Parts: sequence; C-alpha cells; structure tokens
Amino acid sequence: MVTADAPAGRDAPAPQLGPYGVVFSGGGALGAWEVGCLERLVAEFGGAYPAVVTGASAGAINAAGVAMGMTTADLRLAWAEMRPEDVYRPNPRDNSWRRIIAHLALDLFARRKIVDSVLRAVRGLRSVFDVTPLDATFDRLLARRWDVFTRFGGKLAIGVTSLATNAGKYYYAPALAVAPSARWVPIVNFGMLKDALLASAAIPIAFEPRNDEVDGGVLHNQPLAAADHLLSPGMPIYVLVPQVDRLPQALDLAALPGRLLSTWMSQGFKYELSRLAVRNIAAVPLGLEARPVCLVRAGIDLESLGSGLLKFGASVDTIIERGRKDAGNALAAFRADDESTWPVEMRSAPAAYP
Repeated sequence: MVTADAPAGRDAPAPQLGPYGVVFSGGGALGAWEVGCLERLVAEFGGAYPAVVTGASAGAINAAGVAMGMTTADLRLAWAEMRPEDVYRPNPRDNSWRRIIAHLALDLFARRKIVDSVLRAVRGLRSVFDVTPLDATFDRLLARRWDVFTRFGGKLAIGVTSLATNAGKYYYAPALAVAPSARWVPIVNFGMLKDALLASAAIPIAFEPRNDEVDGGVLHNQPLAAADHLLSPGMPIYVLVPQVDRLPQALDLAALPGRLLSTWMSQGFKYELSRLAVRNIAAVPLGLEARPVCLVRAGIDLESLGSGLLKFGASVDTIIERGRKDAGNALAAFRADDESTWPVEMRSAPAAYP
C-alpha cells in the first residue's frame, strides 16, 4: 500500500515556488530517478519548488505530486513503497492466464491454425495488464490532497495522446492558465486529474486506454512545449530524462524493446527542442528573452542498478541517489546565460525534424 507522510488537506501548506520549470519524462518505475533530480533542484533554488511542472506517463505522476503539495520526501516514500501490485495485475479481470493458456492448448490439440487459436484466446483483451490497482493507488495517495491542489500557486500540464484525433493534448491547472481548447483541457475536479494520470500512464498494448486516450509519451515523452507555454519568459526549464543518450555496448535482447521505445519517444523531444531554438532566435530582434533549457539525463543505464520499466519498488534509494548525482553534474555544467551549455539542438537553428 502506498502512503505519504506529509500533512494533506486544508492544513497542508502550499509549496514555496521558484523561478523555474521542470519537465518530468515518462519511464515507468524509473520515475523514481526524477525524484533525486528534483531534490537537487529544490536545494539549488533554496528550497523552492518549480513554478511550472509538466509530465507524461510516470513523469505526470511526479508533476501532479508537486502540484498537490507532495515534498521530495513524500515522493521518495511513495516510490519506495510502490510495488507492481499497486500498479497492475494480469489481464483479463475475469479469466486467469492459466485458463486462457488451457483454451489455447485445446485449440492447438484440435489442430486449428496457431494464429486463429491465439486470436480466439485473447479476443476482447485491450491490454496485457489491468491497471485497476493504479486507480486505487491514486485514490489513496492523492485524493486527500485535492484541496492543496486547488491552492497550488504554480501551473501543471499532463500530456496524453488522443486515439480519436491521433494528436497530443494537455490537461492543465489552474483553469485560468490558458484558454481552454480541444488541445488544452482544464482540470476541474479530482476525477479529471485521476483520469488524466491514468491515460498518460497507459503504455500502448501494456495498459488499457482511459477515455480513448493513452500515454502522453507516444508523441511527447518530454512535454517541453507545454512548459515553455506556461512558464514566464526567460525562466529556465529543467528537463529530466531517465535514459542514457547512447547505444548499449553489447546487444541485450531482453532490454531491446525498452530501448527501441525510448528511442522512438525521444524524437518528439528533439523536434520540440529545435522549434524552441528557432523561437529563441526570433525573440532576440524583438527584445524578448530567450528560453534557457537544462537537460538532465541519466549518466548510466538505470536498469544496471536493478531498476526497470515495470520494476516498481526495486532499487529505489539507489536510483534516487543516482538522480541527485546526475542533476548535480548537469547543474554544474549549465549556465542560463550561456547558450553553449544548453542542449545541442538549441545552440543554433537546426532544420526541423521530419
């Protein structure tokens, strides 16, 4: 059971906010690494939390936690106590995998075609896992904090991908942050917040869509554009990415699907960086402030520390401490007024990615 140790409700203080924004990436259980990064950032800004938080998938959980008054200690405890059974269980809900395999074996024994047998066995399944436990976890962890959320002085955006429009969209708060539209939907109650989190965490195939919406990481695993839109001009944005930016030295077939997924999801981020670079260049002759961006990336493959996409609760303290170290390294090399310390895609005006 997931808990948190900070006070919640009307007596919980709203967090002190600083002049910066944070983008939390998706990454499943690797979201715990982002807590270490946030600890280092909060210390860098004298105890102040980011004024704008955006996130996709697991990163959306961290972003929402900040907006609901969770301290870094609360977030650390929540990730440490989270277990796979708090997030998912085998699907389908009314049949065990053992029964499905038995039906499949009978079909094959009857000499039916294997493809037809498999399709019959899994017909009606919309996902490999059932995330009903995650729904209940959000109720336990976040519902009592709704009043704190309504008093959050910053801004929040949660990225999802709409299956109806094949486009990304954001659920945001407070309602006055931007004008509502088909792409920007204000969060007006806890049910909407929870639905947005469940949709953003709905990894395609693995987890079932929520209200015809799935993982925001499909299109924008690092919702940088949303943070740029919500944050005041000139303030830096820190983007937390719990994956290394290099190919493995040896081929690991077990890790290959996750690596391919990360590579695919990173393309949207590169596009957003290139667009922001062009915007920054256009801002100079207009007398507008450029947007500094600091990229904080995992220095090593976090799976080597015993963690992994669905290994909730594994090696949490270790990867959180790694997050602190990686953020410290990135902060030591970053200067908000020095473009040469920003991501390479922002140091000039590269052609837009296809």
